[in-house]
Amino acid sequence: MTWFYILSVIVPILSFFLFKWSCGSMSFNKLSIVSFIYYFWLMFVCYVGVTMIVIGADVYFINNKTTLLTLQVFYAVSYVLLTLPIGVKIASILFKKSPKERLDNFYSEKQNSVKSYNYKFWIFCLVISIASGLYTTLYVPEVPFFKMLTGASEEDLLRARFTSKFEFTGVPYIKNLLFHVLSVLCSFVFFNIYLRNRNNFNYLFLTIISISWGIYSEGFNGEKAPLVFYLIALVLNYYIITGKKIGVIQSLKIGLISFLGVMVMYFLVSGEVHLSLTAGLIGRIVFVPTMGLFLTFLYFPEQIAFLNGASFPNWIVSSFGLEHQRSARAIMELRYEDGVDAGTAGVMNTLFVGEAYANFGQFGLMISPFFVGFIVGLIHNWIIRKPGNYLSVALMVYFMMNVPIVGGFVDFVWNVSWFFLGILIFAGRKLNFSSLRLHSN
Repeated sequence: MTWFYILSVIVPILSFFLFKWSCGSMSFNKLSIVSFIYYFWLMFVCYVGVTMIVIGADVYFINNKTTLLTLQVFYAVSYVLLTLPIGVKIASILFKKSPKERLDNFYSEKQNSVKSYNYKFWIFCLVISIASGLYTTLYVPEVPFFKMLTGASEEDLLRARFTSKFEFTGVPYIKNLLFHVLSVLCSFVFFNIYLRNRNNFNYLFLTIISISWGIYSEGFNGEKAPLVFYLIALVLNYYIITGKKIGVIQSLKIGLISFLGVMVMYFLVSGEVHLSLTAGLIGRIVFVPTMGLFLTFLYFPEQIAFLNGASFPNWIVSSFGLEHQRSARAIMELRYEDGVDAGTAGVMNTLFVGEAYANFGQFGLMISPFFVGFIVGLIHNWIIRKPGNYLSVALMVYFMMNVPIVGGFVDFVWNVSWFFLGILIFAGRKLNFSSLRLHSN
């Protein structure tokens, strides 16, 4: 195993420099979508867990792993760490200036100068998001968020979560876009505007309303992780828009507060908190995101045939005579059939290469990191092309927390939420309800 220990050290170090080469900086004081993906989604969420499993951690939900399977997952995660930044770098070629120059410019003092923004447009968006949330609340059998607040059992909460996702009788776009996406973005926008105008009561009022609604939106499905990510996102907005330095102490504080927040929510839901490294709270944070990758390599193609693109939207795959099927759902139906039948099990999300492999085999696994890196690079470089302001910072943080690295490969090919954001930004520029000036204090 000596070679493994050497490799487990070399991979993150080499990957770190590749990411720095691709995005310009890995400093906590100049966080970007790319560096956040490295630190949080790849290293913390994926690499730490799979490395511990290879070393010998006895994880309760991966009880049929073999040495070959374990190494296969480790190699897959390592491959992503080494190849994704190459895709990011390729995308940067399409933009003027080097990645470092663009990122330095984004974080420059220019972000503190006078900014112009469409004030009434964002109030209009907030009203739409609130109305859409009320609509969504009326068209679900029960709201998991209320179940969580009232201390419902974990089984009841899981069932409510399932029904809210799969038995929603309204228009999905209203729920997913106008409620969930728009509520979060509006809260970031008004929070950033307030941070530049702290003496203005109107901005404070709108910030309180929008953040309260953002919390309801993120907690609507009764899931604890989105709420914690949302609170972390607000902290990131604060540090980036104010220009405050994020040192080691501040990073530890953010991590500690986030960890305590998760523990509190676990206690409120289940009445207990397990701190074992391989089970309970810590096990869910470190190991669950890679569990789907283990099961993907275990089930495909021996027990489930490769999907051959069936995970793409139904309107696409139906043209080729295929039935829509996400690999995360197929795995859950095989692994936890009883939970699926009982309505307490949904999908088994994992690192995006899992879905790429489930659909296209080794070819999908090999190509997907380059493609995903390219898409991430386009988004990253487009956002930092100009000095940061209230909206570009809000968008940066939104993508930091919501980029589907742990989700599905298909979401990087066809993502309705991203199209919606593009239309929203375009509308905000063209539908100039009332252009006001935002002056720094």
